[in-house]
Amino acid sequence: GRGGCCGGGGGGYPNPLLHQVGVLVRRQWTLDLRDFGYKFTWVLNGLVLALNASTYLLVAQPPLDAQPASVYRDDMGCSASLGSGDGVQGCVCHLDMADSADGGYTVADDVAECGQALVARTNVDFAHRGFLFLVVNALFINEAVFVPTIIADKRFFAREHGARAYSVLAWHLAWLVKLGLTAALKALFYTPCFYFLGQLRLDATAYLAAAFATGGMGFAGSAVAMLITTLMPGLGAATTAFGCAVLLYQNVCGFFLPIAAIPPYLLWLPWSSVFT
Repeated sequence: GRGGCCGGGGGGYPNPLLHQVGVLVRRQWTLDLRDFGYKFTWVLNGLVLALNASTYLLVAQPPLDAQPASVYRDDMGCSASLGSGDGVQGCVCHLDMADSADGGYTVADDVAECGQALVARTNVDFAHRGFLFLVVNALFINEAVFVPTIIADKRFFAREHGARAYSVLAWHLAWLVKLGLTAALKALFYTPCFYFLGQLRLDATAYLAAAFATGGMGFAGSAVAMLITTLMPGLGAATTAFGCAVLLYQNVCGFFLPIAAIPPYLLWLPWSSVFT
């Protein structure tokens, strides 16, 4: 009997589609839980994210009440609303020079202080972007572990599919379910590894956004690994293709090469990168 996909042995398979997916998902999770190396990679990846956060903390941090770099840039000159006959020299970095003249504080002193603060703030802004880029990069590259796993499972599945045990659709759906559940667990486990140690903003919305990005990058990396290993014939070709995809995504996402510098006819490349 060729019943429906959920109620009978559709397509000549003895079990319905949902049953096939459930069996494959349970088998994959059982194999992972019995694999010490797979569990160790979770711990190691968490340590890598914590290392990125601790490295960021080595950057000289400005005071918490420091103005953003844009404020310093906007206020380096005198106020345009003040004329030379007003008896006021203007302000540099929000300092009213008329009020500070009696204390011996000059415009030159304030410009020097402002310049130092601007350089420090700019350096920290760049380090902050670099820290977030390293986190995104690590989350994606960590999914390279799926390349040999999927290759081995694909070969094993080929024999089962030949025996009419599982359909191709069931195999892909089972992996989709597994990758989605794994991404959700990574959002729960990996986000605290870098978020609190890196002293990012203590705000519920910001933390949820970081958790969503953490799980999303994990899912994107494993999905790209799944796509490549499905298309490539062997482990060597799939590993090389995944590395090429990582390099392409890194270079066109706007961190190393500004998106504005990319020729118009290649602007589709940045938006094809999950790093962007």
